[in-house]
Amino acid sequence: YASGGNITSTLESVSKDVAVIKDAEKERKTALGQHVLIMYAIFAMFLIIVLALTKILVPMFKQQSASLSGSGSFGFSDPCRLCLGSGADINCAPCSVYGVVCSMFGINAGVGCYYTALFFSMLMLQGVFGGLVAGQISENSVTSGLKHSMIMAGVGFATFSILIRIGFLGF
Repeated sequence: YASGGNITSTLESVSKDVAVIKDAEKERKTALGQHVLIMYAIFAMFLIIVLALTKILVPMFKQQSASLSGSGSFGFSDPCRLCLGSGADINCAPCSVYGVVCSMFGINAGVGCYYTALFFSMLMLQGVFGGLVAGQISENSVTSGLKHSMIMAGVGFATFSILIRIGFLGF
């Protein structure tokens, strides 16, 4: 003030700039909030697709595998059957995870177990990584992404568990 600066015009300019920055931030959050909703919609569609595949295709694979088991024809079989009794092979690592998933849901080993565990694993991966992306988009934060990941993966796990327990997925 002593050097001759106009304090009033300087403060008005600063207040206008702050208002513009706040409006831009609000607009950004609104626009990015829509992207988060899109991420949740994508997860919901993926969940429905996985449940449909599990409900429709897995019984078909089991039936075809049972009818073709005696013949030399190509059928949908359990790729993990080759890992039974073998040592610690890197190619068999997913099979041990699938075995845990099947035992968690009470599904017998075989074609139904393999494909159900595969679809469930894909659902969990979609939930975790979709949530991380949603958090990064919305709040530019990994911790926010973990929150979204827990929500998506939790909904997927709960839905899958409930539908298996009530017998909708038919195991």
